[in-house]
Amino acid sequence: NNNNNNNNGLDAHLEQTASTADEENATQPDDNDLPGQQALLAGDVAYQESWERFLSAEGRLWYWCGLTEEMFFADSAEIWECYFDPEQNRRYWHNREAHHWFWDPLP
Repeated sequence: NNNNNNNNGLDAHLEQTASTADEENATQPDDNDLPGQQALLAGDVAYQESWERFLSAEGRLWYWCGLTEEMFFADSAEIWECYFDPEQNRRYWHNREAHHWFWDPLP
């Protein structure tokens, strides 16, 4: 019976240890992981400011980055997603693969 009490204490200790380890290893949401909310680094600012918006002869809106030569059409952006920032009252585009983003050049 004494051995059974020792096991209950050990079980409680192991359960508490596992619970603490789970809490320590849990991934916490980070503002930098949200689309478009990465910390601004010097390279990010240059990247963000290098995008231009154009209208094709067919009436399609497209974007081009002079820094990297990237381009995409807004209506078939594939890896690019458009969001709106209500605080800035501006749209921005986020690349979900490379995690880059830029403000839409025109409001």
